[in-house]
Amino acid sequence: MTYGVPQGSILGPLLFSIYTNELPSIPHQSSSQCYVDDTKLILKFNLQDQANALAKLNEDLCRITNWTFGNQLLVSPNKTMLIIFGTRAMVK
Repeated sequence: MTYGVPQGSILGPLLFSIYTNELPSIPHQSSSQCYVDDTKLILKFNLQDQANALAKLNEDLCRITNWTFGNQLLVSPNKTMLIIFGTRAMVK
């Protein structure tokens, strides 16, 4: 095995935690929340600044992708989603 964490091993959870320990410090424009092997990027913005917010999120996603390939981990772009939350008054 040249990289990664062996699945089913006793040390697997500890090794995964060590490998992903610095992931929350990688995004600069947004904050991150991690739970097990899922990570959410959170960015608060006004709807008028939607294009700017999208550029910031893409920048952070690129930073994470570059970091993961440097650490021999993989990002799944086909599992990446963007959700905008707001009230009806905010999104009109």
